[in-house]
Amino acid sequence: MTTNLYLIGTPIGNLSDITQRAIDTLKNVHTIVAEDTRVTKKLLSHYNISKPIISFNSKNYKSKILTIQKLLEDQNVGLTTDAGTPGISDPGYELINSVENLDVNIIPIPGASALTSAISVSGFPINQFYFAGFVPRRESELKNLLESTSKLNVPIIMFESPNRIKKLLTLLVKYANQKNVLIMREMTKVYEERFYGSIKDASMHFQNPKGEITLILEPSGSSFKSLTENEIFELISKLKSDGIDTKSIAQELTKVTNLSKSESYKKVIDSKDI
Repeated sequence: MTTNLYLIGTPIGNLSDITQRAIDTLKNVHTIVAEDTRVTKKLLSHYNISKPIISFNSKNYKSKILTIQKLLEDQNVGLTTDAGTPGISDPGYELINSVENLDVNIIPIPGASALTSAISVSGFPINQFYFAGFVPRRESELKNLLESTSKLNVPIIMFESPNRIKKLLTLLVKYANQKNVLIMREMTKVYEERFYGSIKDASMHFQNPKGEITLILEPSGSSFKSLTENEIFELISKLKSDGIDTKSIAQELTKVTNLSKSESYKKVIDSKDI
């Protein structure tokens, strides 16, 4: 008997961000395998769905694979992650590999993704990118990651928790300060925040944030331009003559130089004396 294993994309925050196909699949499978049963139960309750749920996460997946394989002998099973699409930065791939040679169809049910949501609003060229997943905890590993990916000249995308983002940004100032960064926090939720600017500014901005974070480092090839003092003041003068206000000029300087927001603003103010 051929059965189906559905990888079901679920919301990354806002419970409305789910497809009708995903809802129908959750209703029709026999059992749901969830990274966090509490999160999935909340989603199922919201859509009045009642199904048996099995926990399957990074701590227990080895002990659960045989049970799920047994279910798949005569049942259709749905796999969900805490948020977004299963199989990305979670142990979903372990389950897929374990049933690869069984009489099981492996079927994606597309849905929300923190990865693609952050990419879409980054403003960076995203023909190619490097997805690092959750950031290495050791400083040496992060340094090696940045050194190896700098040669690729593509955006680097990372996931990070709110209690570790301050440390990460401190290390990025140390090892990748020539780059701008896009940070999305609490995506699709009430207090969603989009931050774009230098890593230095980001490290000052994110002191005690709440909510999961997706971070994108700009490509190496689009890093800050080296402008002389004269070129900076010429640019300021040109923007002023175009009727651009002080704040907007400072924002533009931050984008095209390695100056922080406060440094850029000071340059604009100082230019009045020249």
